[in-house]
Amino acid sequence: MDKILGSCRRRWQFKINNDHGNLKSTKERAEIDFAGLYKARRRCLHHLHFENDQLAKQPMILQNAWTPPITAETLKELSLDQITSNIQLRHDLLFDRNLRFRPNFDGASGKAKQRKAERYWNRLDRAFRSQENYEEFLPVLLDQVVQSLALLHHNDNWPKHITMDAVRSMLNPDLIMRGLATNTLDLKSRVQLVVSILHHMCPVEHRPRIQLFVLYFSQQCFAKGFRQCFATLEAIQLPWFD
Repeated sequence: MDKILGSCRRRWQFKINNDHGNLKSTKERAEIDFAGLYKARRRCLHHLHFENDQLAKQPMILQNAWTPPITAETLKELSLDQITSNIQLRHDLLFDRNLRFRPNFDGASGKAKQRKAERYWNRLDRAFRSQENYEEFLPVLLDQVVQSLALLHHNDNWPKHITMDAVRSMLNPDLIMRGLATNTLDLKSRVQLVVSILHHMCPVEHRPRIQLFVLYFSQQCFAKGFRQCFATLEAIQLPWFD
């Protein structure tokens, strides 16, 4: 530890000494000295912590790697409360009744976002086709589906006979993993549950996505099926003011 900190101090001290010639006051030198050593210590401590606890942090790394491009958090940004709390959007809605919301794929950042999403779905497709290590990614997907559905539970078109407890039970990752392991998973009933929730809330122009969702799962193209599921969830959230 002392060796690592010493090395970092030397590197930061070298940078600080080089910067001293451009400073105008002792106070500025003190601020740089403090900031530099603080950042160096943080970097060293982080490096040491990562080496000692790399295995302990592995589940979080995997979860981040398998989090889909559309999540409950991104959908929450499209909620009525979030949109109406944005002063600029409220102004735009007041003066433009034809304002419509859509995913932003414009410009370089939008294209990069699209490419990143494509890489994710291709990687998920390979993972499903390998039929191994479901425990690494399937719980993450199911958790995001349940959380996203929970955001829609207040929707007036939510089927009254379906509770969130029923959704959590049917999409429970542990039960599904056990069903996969024993080849006893009732996939059709789970797909039908999701379809019955999404159908009446989904805008008419996006309902073909639900049909594709059912088709892909029937063909065991699970990555494509999940992709259509999340796209449908996003389509339901988008047209609040359309």
